[in-house]
Amino acid sequence: MNSIVFRGIPNDHFEEIIFAARSWHDGEIILSTWNDVEVDESLVDLVVRDEDPGPVLNILNPSLIHAHRQILAAYNGVLASKGKKVLLTRADIIHRKDIFNFVVPRKNEKTFNKIFDHKIVCGNMMTFDPDTNYGQPRERYYRVSDWFQCGYREDVFKFVDVKYEIERYKHSGCCLEQLWLISALNKHTDFVIEPLKLDAWLTIVNESWKTILTNFKIIDTRSTAAADNYRWLHKSEYYSCYMTENKYETKRKEMGY
Repeated sequence: MNSIVFRGIPNDHFEEIIFAARSWHDGEIILSTWNDVEVDESLVDLVVRDEDPGPVLNILNPSLIHAHRQILAAYNGVLASKGKKVLLTRADIIHRKDIFNFVVPRKNEKTFNKIFDHKIVCGNMMTFDPDTNYGQPRERYYRVSDWFQCGYREDVFKFVDVKYEIERYKHSGCCLEQLWLISALNKHTDFVIEPLKLDAWLTIVNESWKTILTNFKIIDTRSTAAADNYRWLHKSEYYSCYMTENKYETKRKEMGY
């Protein structure tokens, strides 16, 4: 059995989101949310509730405002799951297709900063290409989408078990996507990254690529995963700063991962 864990506050599309998931998934479905959230609990197999930790204040990057909420809901949901594989996703994302089949045992391959026993599958939207010229240099590196992660349960749990690390680095100026991955690296490997020291050095570009290629499999969010974030329906799947599935596969072959 595999598990789907939705995290956060359901929106008006949640019933449609659950029906879409049920069309291809016959395993466990969990909603991880807050004590005061009203939801039809019959839609899912389990509702995990906790006290809302509230927003993160006095920080440099607005993407971290809901960091405590995102990490806690993710952690609680994965902790409660029982599936061999887990799809951890937001409560406003619809999944029309089974992506568990993209999660496969790691082959005998080169690794760098290996966090997980097996690669975690993520979407390309909000995953940044380290080669891009988007924004400040620090915004390009170690950034993997926080929309959904699909992998073996033990690996996904490692990814979400970083709430104290996120708190430690909240004043770094890095966005949540970066801090999530950097926190997992710093907790679960011997390679320590100081977020404040991310720079435009070529070594950082290569290390970022090798870390992502080792730990993640990037697939196109809409075209391959058949997933949509209801808040981003008007946005492109292929902004120039996003890492495409094709770019990921090309780089993986070039670098031997």
